[in-house]
Parts: sequence; structure tokens; C-alpha cells
Amino acid sequence: MRPGHYTELFFLDEATALAAGHRPCMECQRERATEFKRIWNEVNEPVRTMVEMDEVLRQPPRPHYLFAKPDEIPDGVMTVFEGQCYLIKQGKTHRWSFGGYQVVPLETEFLTIITPLPIMKIIAAGFKIDLP
Repeated sequence: MRPGHYTELFFLDEATALAAGHRPCMECQRERATEFKRIWNEVNEPVRTMVEMDEVLRQPPRPHYLFAKPDEIPDGVMTVFEGQCYLIKQGKTHRWSFGGYQVVPLETEFLTIITPLPIMKIIAAGFKIDLP
């Protein structure tokens, strides 16, 4: 990505973009981005600018691998199990694909979280994202 320019990436949905370490855009989603930053500063090390936030999100090690039970993971967080990505929604696992999501119950007690930890904290603190 070129510094100071828009990202050239486009995502299936907001949950996928957040899992990839992106945030709401200050130009086209100013209110959401401002709310995102406000919550960030409440639950993470405070940042003054969105550029600082981007630097934090792109620092290695990324992604932040944590293990949790599906019903303990906030809605909108992305996980991985056996090489397949899943969205958590209402305590259920929804398998990700380029064509969309499909509810697929998993027989596992723990999933690997791939949404970056600072973003997961923001979601857990009440930042609402549009879920498919």
C-alpha cells in the first residue's frame, strides 16, 4: 500500500476488512471512523492520529493469534480452524468464501482468532459492524 493514498484493496465485507487490519475510512465513513478511534483510545494504547493507528495495526506480529471458544468471541470477529476462515455471529461459526458465508457448526472447543487484538477489543467494547 502506498503511504498517504487509499488502499487498493477491497473486501467482501467490514468484518473481513477489520480482520485484515483495516479500519473505517476517515473520508467516506468519518462518523464511524471517529467512533472507532474514540473506542480505540478507551481500550487500547491511545493514538493521536489515524496514521498512528495504522502503524500499530501493521506492526508484526500480525495477526494476533488467540484461542477462544466460539460463544466467548464477539460478533464480527474472524477466526480460523483447519485452514478455513469463519466469522462469529451470535455465537455461531459462519464459513467465509468469496461467494459469502454459510453457517457451519464446528466440532471444536477452541478457535484461532485472526482479527487483530486491538480491533477485537474495539468490537468487544461495543463498536457495531455490519454483519452479513
